[in-house]
Amino acid sequence: MLTVVVGVAAYLVGGGHRIEGGVHVTWQVPVAVVGFSVFNRILVQWIFRASIGKLIVGLRVVTEYGERAGFWQLVRYWFRNSFLVAVFAAELGGGASSGLDPGKSRLIVAARHQPLDAPTRTRA
Repeated sequence: MLTVVVGVAAYLVGGGHRIEGGVHVTWQVPVAVVGFSVFNRILVQWIFRASIGKLIVGLRVVTEYGERAGFWQLVRYWFRNSFLVAVFAAELGGGASSGLDPGKSRLIVAARHQPLDAPTRTRA
């Protein structure tokens, strides 16, 4: 949701305007959206264990074993989710089905009060 707010703000500040048959979006909008998304979903989650929105509601991102998510795990998670958003947008537009399951992620969101070091299950 915060990424949408950043995109709208970039649109308004960047001089985007309505044209006949659509909306003219300047280069600032995708740069701001992707930049904020990387900042929020990788850097902030790596430092604080939660994105800004999750911090507000008291959640955090952990691995499936209840451990702190590493930097490269968050990078892979961001790329995977960004790819899924693009695929699902293409599918909504009539594109081919991808067959990807968005539920097969190695990172989960846990309540802040859940002990970080307590594994939810044992490693194989």
